[in-house]
Amino acid sequence: MKRVVGLPTESVQIAKGDVLFDGKRLPPEAPRPPPVPFYDSRLPSAAGAFVAATGKEALWKQHDGGWNLDAREVETGSNDGLQSMHRPLTDGYLASDGSLVRGENDVNDAVVECDVLLRESHGRLLFELAEQGDLFRFSLEPTKAGRAIAQVARLSASSPDETLASKEIPLQLGVWTHLRCSNVDNNLAFEIAGADAPICVGYAENRFEEGDHLKEGRTYGSRVRFGGEGGAFEFRSLLILRDLCYTARGTHGVSEPADLGPDEYFVLGDNSASSQDSREWGPIHASWIVGRPIWVVWPPASVRRLPAAVPGPCAR
Repeated sequence: MKRVVGLPTESVQIAKGDVLFDGKRLPPEAPRPPPVPFYDSRLPSAAGAFVAATGKEALWKQHDGGWNLDAREVETGSNDGLQSMHRPLTDGYLASDGSLVRGENDVNDAVVECDVLLRESHGRLLFELAEQGDLFRFSLEPTKAGRAIAQVARLSASSPDETLASKEIPLQLGVWTHLRCSNVDNNLAFEIAGADAPICVGYAENRFEEGDHLKEGRTYGSRVRFGGEGGAFEFRSLLILRDLCYTARGTHGVSEPADLGPDEYFVLGDNSASSQDSREWGPIHASWIVGRPIWVVWPPASVRRLPAAVPGPCAR
C-alpha cells in the first residue's frame, strides 16, 4: 500500500523532505495528507519535552495536560516567558498507545495546536516555530474589550525582524480559545477560533543558519517555543504535529526530477525511512493500481479507518 504522489505527465522530485511538482511545492490550498501527531501534552510520553528559560521555572505551574504562566513581570523581547521543546523534531510519531516512536530523520515542517486563555487585557501570547535560519513568531495581543491583534512575523539573527501579516480579531478574555500555528511547504497559517478566516502568508525559501557552513538546510536549537510576556496566560492540550517527510534515498526522483509518462504514477510510502517505493522502483504503470485502501484491518490492535486528504488551512 502506497500513497499516489505524482500523476501522469508531472515532474516529481524529493527535496529536503518535501515533494516538488514541476519544480514547485504544493500550494497552500491543495489537499494533502493529514499531519502526523508527534507530541501531546496530555500523554505520559510528553514528560520532559519542554523546559522553561533558565532561572524562570517559577513562572510556570504545570497541571494535567497544561500550564499556568504568570509573565506579568517579563520584559518584552526577553524570551524569559517561553518554554522550549528540547527534543528534536523528527519523523517519529505517537503510537496507538500514546508512546513516542523515535524517528531517525529531522523534519522541517511543523504544526502546533493549543487551547489558550488570556486572563488580562494586556500582555502578548507567543508561539514560535523554527526552521533553518528562520524563527516564525505567531503572537496574540489584546488591544481593547473583546479585540486583539494577531500577527505573524519572521525573525532571523542575520536580518531585521519582518512582520509578514497582521489582523485584528475578536477575542474574549477569560475564555478558552483554540489556536493552530503551522509552517508547511513554506506557507504559514495562524488559525484562531472565532476569527472569520485564518492569517495566511507564504515565503520563497528559508534562510540558512549562521552555523550551517555547508548549506545543508539544518535547523539548530529548539524547534517549538510557547509562552508569553507582560500578562497571565493558561495553556492546555498542546499538540505538535509534523508533515510527512520523504527521505532522499533510491535513484528515481531524488537527485533529479522523475518525468512521468501519460500512464505513469509516482508512489511513496508514509514511513519513508523504511519504505520501498518509486524511489527504488521508478514510476508505476496505471495498470498496477488495483484499488483505494480504506481500512487497516491487521493487526487487530491497529484497526482504523485511513484518513482522507485534508484541505490546506488557506483553502477557504
